[in-house]
Amino acid sequence: MPSYDLVCKSCGNAFEITLQRFITDEDKVCPECGATEVEQKLSQFEFKGTPWRPTKGVVKPLRVTAKFPPKKPQ
Repeated sequence: MPSYDLVCKSCGNAFEITLQRFITDEDKVCPECGATEVEQKLSQFEFKGTPWRPTKGVVKPLRVTAKFPPKKPQ
């Protein structure tokens, strides 16, 4: 769920809101003074799950399948 860090330009109050959607202009209201002159700060986000690693070239499969069937013992 995304959370947005905001700063009021009028009173300087820094606050955070959490929404289940993208932020709109109606959501940008200071809880202290009620001003609508609110600026969104650049914030970090945390990705939970398997770590993403950039790859160079072809991605190798985790499990390799044989191209030829195994030889039968004689």
